[in-house]
Amino acid sequence: MNKKGFTLVEILAVIVIISMIVVIAIPTSQGIAKKTNEKMYSTKLDIAVQSAKLWSFDKIICFKNGEFDKIDISSRSDDCKTNIEYITKDGDIKSYSMVLSQLAEEGYYDYDEADKIIDPRNKSQNLNGTLLFINYNIITKKIVSITIEKDPIN
Repeated sequence: MNKKGFTLVEILAVIVIISMIVVIAIPTSQGIAKKTNEKMYSTKLDIAVQSAKLWSFDKIICFKNGEFDKIDISSRSDDCKTNIEYITKDGDIKSYSMVLSQLAEEGYYDYDEADKIIDPRNKSQNLNGTLLFINYNIITKKIVSITIEKDPIN
């Protein structure tokens, strides 16, 4: 007799092999996706720091003239109206803080979607409130560093 088709044993063997491949592949691909999202997050923060550097170089006169030391924003000159806050002085270094969304509002950083900078690790959260700290040396009159709060509370 001429048999056409597969036996039950052959079909079960194929199902077992495919199941083992799936069991191995899914956790591996999830790990790769998580690492990719962490890398995207890190890259976004690096871009944020670079954007803050560009912004601070464009606004260096505001630091030099002490405009950002004024609490009342309306008393600042027109070029220095950003809501940046003087927070501390440590020796010759003054620290100022601003949030990432301020850079986006001024065109130094791009929103991912309407008024949101999405956290790639958790798409339901955004990075708008991520704090950036700009450190300015009052003696040399230069920006010495820009740091970022890594894991802000949204």
